[in-house]
Amino acid sequence: ILASSKEILDFPVVGDFFKRSIENVKTVREGETLVFPLTAPRAINRLYFKFGQPIHVSKDMMNDKDRCEEVYHEAKRRLEDGLMYLQKNRERDPYRDLIPRVLYERNTGEKAPTFID
Repeated sequence: ILASSKEILDFPVVGDFFKRSIENVKTVREGETLVFPLTAPRAINRLYFKFGQPIHVSKDMMNDKDRCEEVYHEAKRRLEDGLMYLQKNRERDPYRDLIPRVLYERNTGEKAPTFID
């Protein structure tokens, strides 16, 4: 964070602009400020998603504490395995950063591959 909401409101000129723009904004809590902090931009990297197999459940399982526990641990295990897979392969993805990906796609006319073996 480069500047908090309070710091932004304290800046000369900029703070006055934000104060005027939020004067008539209704808030839920007294004294709440609807000015987001200023953050440093980060590189635009590729987003990775992995959809696993569904876990089948039924209404009759609701009252079976042991079965609910099994389903919970199975879902947690699958999620953690999927995250580890994506994180490991993200490091090997030569097109995870924006510039190499755009150059590849512009030069070939094709989508840059995600994971190359």
